[in-house]
Amino acid sequence: MKIVRVPEKSQTPSRPVPYLTKAGVQIGLMHQPPSTYQPDTDMERLQCALISRKSTIRWDLVAYWSFIALILIVSVIRHYGGAE
Repeated sequence: MKIVRVPEKSQTPSRPVPYLTKAGVQIGLMHQPPSTYQPDTDMERLQCALISRKSTIRWDLVAYWSFIALILIVSVIRHYGGAE
């Protein structure tokens, strides 16, 4: 029994590109190899933040404006509802 090895398919073409046929047609004249896209972690994090549909609550702003509203309410009550 004879073992025949099949050569692996390489990424480089065996013929020069563009390949010129006998009829004068150039095959692969405008071929561009596919580009690969490798995003880094910062870009992925930014895209997730921009695409995310869940609302994020800024608790620091909620606390700030709640404190301002409390001061305003207390000052109005002391001014208009104070003892006569």
